[in-house]
Amino acid sequence: MLGDKEHRVRNAVVESLSEVVMKYDRAVHKTLGSCLEDEDPLMRRMAAEALAVVSETGDEYVCLMLEAHLDDPDKAAQRAVRESLTRLGREGVNRLRSAGKATRKSRA
Repeated sequence: MLGDKEHRVRNAVVESLSEVVMKYDRAVHKTLGSCLEDEDPLMRRMAAEALAVVSETGDEYVCLMLEAHLDDPDKAAQRAVRESLTRLGREGVNRLRSAGKATRKSRA
């Protein structure tokens, strides 16, 4: 787990980079989205956090990418995905996930 100092430094770096990157640049979103597939849980967690910082509130493309990772096997990465969706203004993430499970069960 990161200490408070490391957490503050990491957040400062991510926020600084977001100032440099144009918020609507899909290449950045695609790169971070591919990091959500990384085998390292820390990389997935940081990618989720970075997506929330460099994206516009309610960006459907980014929200859909994040929602695809709501069931990440790593609890910290899963929490980062949920927090990023909340930060992007995505309402009803839990409801959406539950509805998806119910739909899959009804198809079986």
